Amino acid sequence: MKVFLMLPLGLGMGLAAQGVFSGATAASSLARLVPAVPGMAFRQWLRGLPSPQLFRTCFVVSVMLLGAHTVIRASTG
Repeated sequence: MKVFLMLPLGLGMGLAAQGVFSGATAASSLARLVPAVPGMAFRQWLRGLPSPQLFRTCFVVSVMLLGAHTVIRASTG
């Protein structure tokens, strides 16, 4: 979880140093992290419930379904 929080912070600091990242943008980004952090903790807890193989299978199937949904929406316009 540390990597997912540290990398965007470094990116934000780099953008701020170049004057591309304003205070309003930073506030908006931080506000979006509020629901993301408990969500990551919940997913980590949820991941420990099934066996690793079952989790992997469910994950791959859900990503495939999401991809199929994206292709169908793109093709139907």
